[in-house]
Amino acid sequence: MRRRSELLVISAALFALCGEVHARPAGGIEGAWTLETAMNDAIGCVIRGEATIAAARNGRHRVQLESVQTCPQSGSFWARETCEATVQAQRVTMACTVVASQSGGYRPDSFDLLREGPSLMKGRLVDTGVWNTDVTWRRATASLVS
Repeated sequence: MRRRSELLVISAALFALCGEVHARPAGGIEGAWTLETAMNDAIGCVIRGEATIAAARNGRHRVQLESVQTCPQSGSFWARETCEATVQAQRVTMACTVVASQSGGYRPDSFDLLREGPSLMKGRLVDTGVWNTDVTWRRATASLVS
């Protein structure tokens, strides 16, 4: 009888775990991310930022993006964008709209990314100006608590 009770408890636990795994999107892109470009050879600048990707609605993810462009000649300035992302297999495409920026000439970014794992996406950042460079997106990690 004890053995049967143990098996029932184990079975119930496995069933609950399987249900929980199915309820979560498998390898979804939702959550907090950081991003960083390679240096833009044309202007010597780098863009670093943070993004939050929401769960998909009608196949599209809403993205909130805040970035800082740092250039040796002109210093740093920030931009805030909202983006729409779609996922097809391992490819993530994103088109953004500038909401606010420290520079009046900031152009909307677009991203063409490949998912290389649950915590890493790599690809290109392109705008209508001078940006067409490599970019890496990484899942944001919680800070260590001491």
